[in-house]
Amino acid sequence: MISGVVLPGCYSDSHPQPDDDKDVSCIEFKDGVRVEYNRAQHVLTVSSPMLVELRASQVLLDADVYISRKLHVDGDVHIAKRAFARQGVWPPRPGIVPPLGRATGGGK
Repeated sequence: MISGVVLPGCYSDSHPQPDDDKDVSCIEFKDGVRVEYNRAQHVLTVSSPMLVELRASQVLLDADVYISRKLHVDGDVHIAKRAFARQGVWPPRPGIVPPLGRATGGGK
């Protein structure tokens, strides 16, 4: 073969382009996972109806990080500077950690 064209995929009525914006490159999977990059806004978006798992020996996030839901941590948390909270901190007074377990006394 001297010359040819390789097409990784073509859009059609049965397989339409995921996004009509010329600045958006998008991949959609049948299970609902979507990976999208907007060149005009310089935004990479990954969305999934299920778990997104990232495995590495280290992950560096060189940006402000906003978490809109709960944060669960199974290991140690190291804070190099200060930590701030808007709605209180547990334990309520630093250095006093109440014991874990059931409360004692006065119950049935």
